[in-house]
Amino acid sequence: MALLGCGSRPDSELPPAATPRAAAAPSATPAGSVRGLRAGDAVVDVFGRRGGVAVVGGIARLDRRRRVVRVGRAEADAGVGPYGIASDGGNYVYVTDVKLGAVLVFRVRPQLRLARRLALPGGPTEIVYDEQRRRLWTVLTESSELAGLRVSARTTVLDRFPTIRGPRRVVLADDRVVVTNGSERQVLDPRR
Repeated sequence: MALLGCGSRPDSELPPAATPRAAAAPSATPAGSVRGLRAGDAVVDVFGRRGGVAVVGGIARLDRRRRVVRVGRAEADAGVGPYGIASDGGNYVYVTDVKLGAVLVFRVRPQLRLARRLALPGGPTEIVYDEQRRRLWTVLTESSELAGLRVSARTTVLDRFPTIRGPRRVVLADDRVVVTNGSERQVLDPRR
């Protein structure tokens, strides 16, 4: 992975995050309206896009306060410090647990259940699914790194890259991975 740029550009100039910290419920989905989301909840549909598009069983939702992940009406424990949520497109939902230093892998079908807990020291926070490469990217805030993970039930860490100090957010922009910390951004190209 090559470092393409690092500079002081505000977050407002970046594309929207694929997994928002707080998202307003969309007005309507193919299955009707989605209601009941609160500030602090993280929402991702099972295709990894922003929002709450209904699919088999509904949306994936992380309730940080109650520390649970929900897909449709099913609910499972999401660890002790759940923070970010992503999905690979229907089979799995991934939740970062900043307090445990882990990524929790939940199988969605036939029922929602914890399939694996992958230790990932360094404070994993935001996480995003890269459909093109079939990878997950998560920032490790405490160790100032970006981790690339293989997507499957046997999720494993493939790469760890140094980043700007205290990364807080990761987004995909075209073929690049963008990491920000609020005042700086770093653009990485995983093709190199």
